[in-house]
Amino acid sequence: MLAPLATPLTIWAVFTVLSVIGAGWFADKRYSLVLDNVVVYALVGTPIAYVVTLAGGVPGYRLLFRRGRLSLSHFVVLGAVLGALPFVVFDIAMTVWGLSLGGRWLEPPLSPWIMFLGTICGSASSAAFRALGVRMPGRGDVTATTPTERA
Repeated sequence: MLAPLATPLTIWAVFTVLSVIGAGWFADKRYSLVLDNVVVYALVGTPIAYVVTLAGGVPGYRLLFRRGRLSLSHFVVLGAVLGALPFVVFDIAMTVWGLSLGGRWLEPPLSPWIMFLGTICGSASSAAFRALGVRMPGRGDVTATTPTERA
């Protein structure tokens, strides 16, 4: 359960890069304000990462394991999808809520950068799980194509 802890590090790295290149909201902000936002997003994002890991990551791992698809690319794609999922669900819920209140189409409340952040955090957490849990040094290579090949 260490893999979701990649989320705060990833948030810090992505926010730092966005601050340096001056993208979107980050264009004219002091770095101390960016770091304050890193803390807020990390405090919110890390518990979400644990919930998504338990609800989607564990079943996803079992599915990949049963199908013998334990490559890093499969884990990164799984993590990207699961990482973006909470933000997509939030956007859909807010859009439906806006439609029900005003009866008109609203723009999604989250920027593409936040969706991108979820995708990157999910990919990083999933890659960390793959590195730590699937090919753990000293525990042997667990990349057999079927569970019976491991025995």
